[in-house]
Order: sequence, then C-alpha cells, then structure tokens
Amino acid sequence: MKSRTPVFERERNTASNQPLVMCGLCKGFYVKKCFSRHKIKCQGDSCEEACTIPVSLLMSETTNQNKLLSEFSVNILYKFRGDEVGSICREDPVILNVGKRLWDKGRAKENKKTEVRKSVMSDMRRLASLYLHFKEQKTIHASHFTLETGTSRDMFDRKNFSILSEAINAYTLNKEKASIKSGLKLGIYYLLKKASKVIKATHLVEENDIAAADIDRFVSVLELIRTFCLEMLHIK
Repeated sequence: MKSRTPVFERERNTASNQPLVMCGLCKGFYVKKCFSRHKIKCQGDSCEEACTIPVSLLMSETTNQNKLLSEFSVNILYKFRGDEVGSICREDPVILNVGKRLWDKGRAKENKKTEVRKSVMSDMRRLASLYLHFKEQKTIHASHFTLETGTSRDMFDRKNFSILSEAINAYTLNKEKASIKSGLKLGIYYLLKKASKVIKATHLVEENDIAAADIDRFVSVLELIRTFCLEMLHIK
C-alpha cells in the first residue's frame, strides 16, 4: 500500500511578544504595528483622531496613582512620541508638574484647546531636550560629581548654572551656519523663568521654604546674565 506524503503546515506567528497599545477612541487593545489598519476603520468619518496609548503608561497610572485617566494624560502625555525626549516628558516629575500647571492654566480656553495643547507640549519638549543636553554637558565638564535629584530639577540649582549655560549653547547651536539660534535661546530664557515659578510654588505648598528660596536665587542668576547674553546676541 502506497504511503501518503505527510503535509506540513507552517505555524502561524503569534503577536504575544509584540507591544500592545490602547486606542484612545474605542479603548480597545491592539498590536502596535497593526494599529494603523485599525485606526482607519475606527476613525471612519469621525473628526476625532484614534491615537495610541502605551499599555505601560496605563499600568503605571493604574497601579501607582489608582485613578482614572486624566484629561492632561489623554490630551498631552499620550501625544508624545516614543523617543527619548517623549519618555522624559512622560516620566520626569518636574517637567510633568510644569506641563500639568500650564495645561490647567490654559484648558479653560475651549476655543483655543488645540493651540494650548501644542504650546504645552512644545514647552515640555523644550525642557526635556534641554535636560538631555544638560546631562551630556555634565558628563563632559563635571563628571566628577553626582547631580542631587537625578531629575530636571538639577537644572534649576544655581551651583549647576555653568553646566546649564553649556547645555543652552549646545541646544541652540545652528551647526550648519555655526551660529546661535537667537530666537530659541531667548525662548528658553523665558521658559526657564516660567518653569521656575511653578517649581517655587510647588516647594511653597510643600512647606519647603529653603528649596523655594533656592529657586529665587537661581532666577536672580538667570536675570543677572540675561543682559550679557542678549548683548552677545545683539537683542534689546
């Protein structure tokens, strides 16, 4: 009797080890690389966008804060990309606090909600990018000592001002033209002052008067060198 030739079937690849994301529109969970197909179907003719929400971020909020997704998380945090700057925006407590306060201040403007969201995200990204440069410059110029908090709060410590200055120069350098982006540098100055107010207010609420006074001293140093920096940039 003639034996049959066995038929082999290839096992189907599973998606068990692939990262999952939650759809911000229908709240369903999908494999990240397949989300684009779901997005087209889920959005349909709706004017709302089906954005991705990392499961890791959901778990963090559920286990650590034990509360529902906040408006700030949905409108701001989940919009950041999954790069290093985006991770800092979502994880650094100081940048989170600054962003949250800026969002609370502007969210009442219902007719300008998109503009407020873009402004808050831009400020948070700038602070995160500056913090990345700050850590790089610390490694180059001051590798012999350890930063106190390990967060962006170290940028607002006046004894680290020389490192911060180097970070600002590196961040605002136009490599193609070998010149400084004066508009960006001026914007960072005002952003640091704005963030300082939020940080100081937080310290005062926590009854940490010493830390609040330290922020005042940082701002004093920032303002003292402002004239010198603007003269270098020929800005009045």
